[in-house]
Amino acid sequence: MRKTLFVAALLTGGMATPAMAQDDTSRGGFHVGAIVGYDTVQGDVDGADGVTYGVTAGYDFEIGRNFYIGPEVELSTSSVDECESGINRAGDLLCLDAGRDIYVGARFGTRVGPNRDVFLYAGGGYTNAEFHATYDANLAGNTGDLDISEETDGFRLKAGVEWDFVRNAFVRAEYRYSNYDGDIDRHQAVAGVGLRF
Repeated sequence: MRKTLFVAALLTGGMATPAMAQDDTSRGGFHVGAIVGYDTVQGDVDGADGVTYGVTAGYDFEIGRNFYIGPEVELSTSSVDECESGINRAGDLLCLDAGRDIYVGARFGTRVGPNRDVFLYAGGGYTNAEFHATYDANLAGNTGDLDISEETDGFRLKAGVEWDFVRNAFVRAEYRYSNYDGDIDRHQAVAGVGLRF
């Protein structure tokens, strides 16, 4: 009787182990995180630099042994606030202030490494950012002056890498390029940390 119970226990353990191992190596699902990094906006004001920071969320669907695809959203803001003079005449002043940025897109990637704990990915999607521009023409009264705040649509392309330093937590490094209506380009290099559920 003891031998029968012992063999049954071994068989049960043997059947359970592959399932547990499979669950342990599947790293898809819901994830949330926070990012911070370098932000530069180029338009009428060249080289407006600052810091971007925000929160992200997404879901990775496993579509093969090492491949994943899924949607991702982000809400961020920026400290970019830059002014430049001499745009049209001596003494004039153009200032650009970047506000919040909403991103909705998708990413696709593959897991590498002996423990599949490194995720290489690329992605892209829609982005909508707020920009505030002021222009002091340095003329009598308010002649030629502008004060404009508007939301601008665009697209974002990105590539990055995540490393799962523990089972359900990761760190991220990512580069992204965004282009908005009005001939505004944006380059960002960010780092982040997140949790996977």
